[in-house]
Amino acid sequence: MKRKHKENIFLLFSLLMFIASLLFYAPSEKNRDPVKATAFLPDYVENFEYTMLKQGMEQAAIDYDVELTFRTIREEETITEFFRTVQKEIESQTEVVIIQPKNKKVLGEKLKKIKNNVSIYFVNSAIDMEEPFPLVATDYVKLGERLASRIVERQFKKEKILILKENFDYTDTFDYYQGITSQLESASIPYDVKEVRGEKREEQIKQLLDKKGYTSVITFTSAMLENTAKVKNEENKSNIRLFGFQKSRAGLALIDDGSVEAIGISNQFAVGYQSIQQNFTEYDESQNISEIQQIIVDQKNLFSEENQKLLFPIVQ
Repeated sequence: MKRKHKENIFLLFSLLMFIASLLFYAPSEKNRDPVKATAFLPDYVENFEYTMLKQGMEQAAIDYDVELTFRTIREEETITEFFRTVQKEIESQTEVVIIQPKNKKVLGEKLKKIKNNVSIYFVNSAIDMEEPFPLVATDYVKLGERLASRIVERQFKKEKILILKENFDYTDTFDYYQGITSQLESASIPYDVKEVRGEKREEQIKQLLDKKGYTSVITFTSAMLENTAKVKNEENKSNIRLFGFQKSRAGLALIDDGSVEAIGISNQFAVGYQSIQQNFTEYDESQNISEIQQIIVDQKNLFSEENQKLLFPIVQ
């Protein structure tokens, strides 16, 4: 009896040792070498959302043991120059490439040729192509629609809205535009689309505001929002309702003092995190796009408790 009891104990001990050996030798995220990744992002200065995007990527890089490098896409850089930079990163053993690309089919075709050598993902902006690369983004059309609904609430149908077009090279900006205009057209509200580029932007904006009696102005970037608010205040055009997208410290201050009525923003920390995470987990693009938080910020909810983490993040 004692002998059988000892045999059972020995068998149990052997089984436990076997399981422990499997756990010890099983490959894990921590035992592998760090994955090398490079993120190519546009050169947006003073844009708080891009700071959050980077912070999300950096946090995911820590969690998934990724050696992450950031590279800047210069506005004046040609597609050939940019692609050459991507190739250099691959030659330096980069395994994952994350890009916020301009919507240029030529670039898409070039990237297709190297996709077997490296994992390529897009963030925030896409390229229109038959076999698109995986994309992490919020639903920018929906965000545009939500902001437009806010504008329509207090807009008389005979009053024309000014939309300041700046740069539609990136699909996120164009998606904002599609969401905005679809709602304005459904509500039969007239609008003008005017392009503002190059130097002396404030002077261009001033001339546009002086020409017609616009009662609302919509911008797509934080820089354009701030330029327009400056003109509005300097020219004493307090009757103009000003709206925009993208979060900046200056933009939030303009909401607080009443210069800007509302802006649409999304959780760029989450976008950045998922852009790294998708290389290690099964990613459902359609599901995640709908789940990324987005809000319309105005004076009433600027300091609300539920929006604090997204608007004024100290610790994510």
